[in-house]
Amino acid sequence: MENNIVIETIGFLAAAIIIFSMTLKSYIQFRLINMVGSIFFILYCYTIGSYPLLALYSILALINMFYLLLYYNRTGFFRILMVNKNSTFLNEFLLFYYSDIIKYFPKFMSPYDEEFTYFYILRNMVTTGILVVKVNLDETAEIVLDYVIPEYRDSKIGSFVYNENDNYFKDIGIQTFLVKEPTRKQLRYIKSNGFRKSKADPNVYEKKIKKTW
Repeated sequence: MENNIVIETIGFLAAAIIIFSMTLKSYIQFRLINMVGSIFFILYCYTIGSYPLLALYSILALINMFYLLLYYNRTGFFRILMVNKNSTFLNEFLLFYYSDIIKYFPKFMSPYDEEFTYFYILRNMVTTGILVVKVNLDETAEIVLDYVIPEYRDSKIGSFVYNENDNYFKDIGIQTFLVKEPTRKQLRYIKSNGFRKSKADPNVYEKKIKKTW
């Protein structure tokens, strides 16, 4: 009896994980969570002896694994471009994603501030995100917004922006990036991209830029 309860629990858990994966907007999260759900279904189907379903979910798990490996092994083309703050597309982009933006950057209430500098983040020539900074006279740049649309959220874009554009940012007068009072969601992201707590202010995280040549 207890074994049946455990088996049924695994089955319901597998179904819940699969259903949850269908609600995810991120391509990577969908593939990963769906694969986990498929693995639980493999265990469930093997236990109850349902071999047709076992074959089905084994194939689904392999398909998800294949596309995850394909995605992470694909180099892709990345570029960052400074954009005119009066750009119609920029305004439309910010308005379209505004409800999602404020979930991660609740203080971003004035998207057209004249003091801000705006950048498009391109991936394979698709506008996947917006970087907004306030450049100060001491050549620090406070990050006001670093937003990537849900479909493209992974570690590659952040790594590209903060680890492969040192010369670009330094040439336009940015020596150090600052994030003031990061939210819990932001903290993990910026730490993974080399930001460290400032010695001068524990509420500020910073990343110094070094020229590569």
